Amino acid sequence: MYVTEAMIMSMEDMQRSAADMEKHVKGMMETEARMHDLELDSRNNARDMWNQLNEHMSNRPAEDPVVEVHTPAAGAPETTPIEDAMPDDGVAPEGTDPSTGVRVDNVEPAEPTVPDNSDDPASHGQS
Repeated sequence: MYVTEAMIMSMEDMQRSAADMEKHVKGMMETEARMHDLELDSRNNARDMWNQLNEHMSNRPAEDPVVEVHTPAAGAPETTPIEDAMPDDGVAPEGTDPSTGVRVDNVEPAEPTVPDNSDDPASHGQS
């Protein structure tokens, strides 16, 4: 016999996985639809729900784009945009990074680091 018990078990597992996936996808579509004032019926198949959602979305008027406004947290220091801090001629003051306006004159250059190979036998010509 060519059909084995393992094949039947594998088929049953795939059917369970497909059913679980369908429930999950339908739930996601219902959630998305509610955000757009549409109620979908999960008794319909996923393709029909998808078509209803797409039709509803295509018939909606275009919304104004959302503009995010940054509000500093309470107690956070107030910052000034670099454009406002720069002189009118657009040249950064001496000792500042022209791209950021941050002072760099007090920054010590970093010393180059050399790896310590004293314990590495390959560095002493030994194998």
